[in-house]
Amino acid sequence: MTSGIAWDENYTATNSDVARELWAPIRAEEDAYVTVDPAGFACGCGGFNAALRDWARFALMWVSGGCIGSRQVMPSEWIETPRSVDHSICQATYRDVLPGGVYDNQLWIEDCRYPAVLAQDVSAQLIHMDPESHFFATVKRSSWSEFVNVAKTRRSHGAVGRARCA
Repeated sequence: MTSGIAWDENYTATNSDVARELWAPIRAEEDAYVTVDPAGFACGCGGFNAALRDWARFALMWVSGGCIGSRQVMPSEWIETPRSVDHSICQATYRDVLPGGVYDNQLWIEDCRYPAVLAQDVSAQLIHMDPESHFFATVKRSSWSEFVNVAKTRRSHGAVGRARCA
């Protein structure tokens, strides 16, 4: 997800397409920042940084079918598409974490049988969005020393799952 957002050429969400088309409609409180390479091109892989409360606003828009009030902020097709992907394309390492899941459209699908999706950066933030139950959670974790840690990732996802069922 961060890669798609970061394709905007600006350093912050202020005065950019992201600000106008996404950040303003969700009423974000803070600017979002994008890491850029020496040429100024946005690096979205873990390089899009936003306040946790603003990620929560994004998640609320997501579970509302891409709408804020009556305004369609994000195309509903973009929200529906991830659930129609082929599970077999999920790499073996990630099947350890999400046995029924797959990655598509910059999002993790937790289990292909259910509509929940996860927006997760390389180590610090997790957004769990389930439009069917209108549930979302945003989680800020401290950075991990390993790029992929199956046990820690499972614990994080398990905690969100328990919160969803509470």
